[in-house]
Amino acid sequence: MHKPKILAGLSLLGGALLPASSLAATALEVGPSIVLSNGSGDQAPDLDLAAKVKLIGMGNGTLIAVFADGAGDPIYDVKSQAVRPARDVYVRTCNYHSADCGDEASWSAAVNVSQTAGLSSATTAWQGPGLPAAPYVGDSDKPNIFGNGSRAVITWVDAYCPGGAQGSVSYLELDDREIPYHCTWAAVSTNNGGSWGPPQPLSDGSRDSKQDVSRGTDQAWVITWQEDPQGLQLGEAEGPGEGASGANVSHGTDIWYTYLPIAELMAGSPFPPAWRLTDNYTHDLTVQGMPTELEGGVAGASRANTALVGNTVLVAYEETKGSGGLEEGKVIRYHVFPFDQPPTSCEPDPMGAPGDCLLGARGQPIPAANDPARMGCILSDPAESSRRVRFVTQGSPGMASSIKLFIFWKQGVFDQGGPSDIVGRGGYFPMGAMGSAPGFRWQDLDPPVAMPTATTLGDVPDGCLILGDEMAMDGARANAPGLNLSSETESGGALEAGTSDNDIENALAHRAVLSGDFLALGYSYTADWAVATYTDQENYDFWVRTSIDGGATWGEPVDLTTEHTTALAASLGLDPTGVNVREPRLVKTPSNGPGCPSGDPMGPDTTDPEDCGSETFFVAWGTQLNTYEHLGPGADLDLYVTRSTDQGASYEEVQLLAAGGEVEELESQLRPTPDGNRLFAVWNATVDGATDALLAVAVAQDDPGGETTGGETEGDTDTEGDTDTDGNTGTGGMTSGSGTGVADGSTGGGEPSDSSGGTSGGATDGSGQDALDDGCGCRSTPQPTGAALLMGLGLLGLGRRRRRR
Repeated sequence: MHKPKILAGLSLLGGALLPASSLAATALEVGPSIVLSNGSGDQAPDLDLAAKVKLIGMGNGTLIAVFADGAGDPIYDVKSQAVRPARDVYVRTCNYHSADCGDEASWSAAVNVSQTAGLSSATTAWQGPGLPAAPYVGDSDKPNIFGNGSRAVITWVDAYCPGGAQGSVSYLELDDREIPYHCTWAAVSTNNGGSWGPPQPLSDGSRDSKQDVSRGTDQAWVITWQEDPQGLQLGEAEGPGEGASGANVSHGTDIWYTYLPIAELMAGSPFPPAWRLTDNYTHDLTVQGMPTELEGGVAGASRANTALVGNTVLVAYEETKGSGGLEEGKVIRYHVFPFDQPPTSCEPDPMGAPGDCLLGARGQPIPAANDPARMGCILSDPAESSRRVRFVTQGSPGMASSIKLFIFWKQGVFDQGGPSDIVGRGGYFPMGAMGSAPGFRWQDLDPPVAMPTATTLGDVPDGCLILGDEMAMDGARANAPGLNLSSETESGGALEAGTSDNDIENALAHRAVLSGDFLALGYSYTADWAVATYTDQENYDFWVRTSIDGGATWGEPVDLTTEHTTALAASLGLDPTGVNVREPRLVKTPSNGPGCPSGDPMGPDTTDPEDCGSETFFVAWGTQLNTYEHLGPGADLDLYVTRSTDQGASYEEVQLLAAGGEVEELESQLRPTPDGNRLFAVWNATVDGATDALLAVAVAQDDPGGETTGGETEGDTDTEGDTDTDGNTGTGGMTSGSGTGVADGSTGGGEPSDSSGGTSGGATDGSGQDALDDGCGCRSTPQPTGAALLMGLGLLGLGRRRRRR
């Protein structure tokens, strides 16, 4: 088993010791921004309501930008709790090999790929008290996009759900407005975004869809999402998020799955009816003793992240503990299976013939309750609460460490956005193994989980399949503790630390990149959760720590942002803690493009050195005014970007990606070229209530005097037990290999392409839930803390000032 260690002060890179702060010779020069959502093509007229812009880069150099924007009659937005015009999803493209993509004229006219804002499938009392029922038009939620080869798939959830099965939910808290359920949609391009097939509904609206994820390889395409039988749930006003994100779910909420072999996708075949991946639906609900068509259960799954590496699917999600109220909070569950073999088991019909499934009121099979394939392995500590799982993967294991996977999440004794650490496990390829699954399986994880003896339907579930008994310490309670990557961040705490060893600090907005044996993990951190939440005397900054041996050893965390948040706060006349980091990003370069098949810029077959992969990765973050929680979120401010060309041994001088001023900037997405010398970035900007999708191009320039922030990469080579893809999820790599090598949390992704051209513009993480948004939708996990939450965490924390000040 790995025994990770930390070494401070020096970096070991390529056999040479480097000082903790070394100078980079280059820096990015950011060009002027252009507006992508400017009313071109199908988008006319421009209603200035752009949202959730995403960007991917295809293997042939085509950039595909996708965004939602106002297009139709008014609807009621549950998340913002306001009436606004319905949105459609639009796409624009530009090939950076043949055009200047920093010039708006080089981009194609906008194409409407959803086309639902003018359609209605439900008439409800959505307008509020005293107003009659009215048609509720289609409204496209945030788009997510993934590309591989010449193929790209956009997914979203929409209020237009034809077919007659669409349900609705009434929100007493929102003046009893009745809002239709949403269904999942997809649109496919097989020619690098040059044209798009008709939008296809993947669900029927009989349950409320949310959190869609799409992934593809040269073998297949897979899509997952969640469906809540009782409708999208509002938040419980405990986490820092806005609520209505899909984190808080009803019992019986399941993860759904569909796939297409790649030949069928290329032929234009539709995705088949979806399978219920999880087993939370157990019965139909009754009201005053009368049966209903509402599905129920004892647990609910949410915010799944998905990867497809070769023919192997990875799905991880958070799930309520299903203990009937005896234990609150959530656990992380994890599935691995061939793309064409999702679990299909069901409860037998006692009145039917052998093999018949027990059907619910809607005719849906009730999933088998004790099928290991449906249950998934619990990776987190069942005694605590965990959420926001993300992972990075690669198709080829690290040459020295054999790493193929790093999976990580938030975990702590508190819930509802309370104090937590970032905890994770690696997946390692066993020597002599064959196929794409080894390195991702439960038995390949380290620190290890309690492997179940149950393998098929009919076996008694045990090991990591179940929570286990607290006294017996069996089930998932017998898992080895995961690595704690954020404990005592400011002093570089122990990887073996428990999350309650320091129960006032908090880490969130976790991101990672994986390439070969190199692993970088970043997160936003505050030394005192309560003080940062209820006052403006603590704030969140972004820290990054790295490993060059697949997670066997780790450098100390490096603070990349305090200098800039402090300076920005001073320019606004605020205290040093007056600005928070928001929406951080970690993005690595894609693997070699077609112009550099060997990876050698001087190779005889190289026709475009820009296509040659590199070890560069980029870090970007937004900023936000730090406000008291009860006053609501602060205004978004500036966006910043830097990069490292030496695996985190140094970082270039931080550059302003977009200046705020009177403009609010948020949700950046980054797409670098393989050599890392050009970066395309998109984000949303709001001026006087009008929001647009913007793009800028940054180019590396010589900067011999550039001041850098040093990184520490652990050089200890303890490889005992070494064996051999976020949101999250994204494919790509600084070295060759396939899989999802980036989890940057960008509303469903934000990852560059892999050697197969796989690119992502969104993972669920969810998906829309980034940075300071952690509305997990559950309650506190009962644990002895020695003090009440506010007194023990906030007032006690006031006496523990941050060591760096």
